[in-house]
Amino acid sequence: MENLKVEFSAVKKQNEDLRQKNQALESKFDDTAQSFKAITFHLAQVLKEVRN
Repeated sequence: MENLKVEFSAVKKQNEDLRQKNQALESKFDDTAQSFKAITFHLAQVLKEVRN
């Protein structure tokens, strides 16, 4: 029974670590997605001007 408690505690700690890493990755992804949107917008503006 004690082994299960230790194992459960380790899994719980690992889950918390992964949750924190996931949050950091989500934040980086959001930043990257925003950058791509801005680049796409500016590229569209440049193409629009080139075509005119």
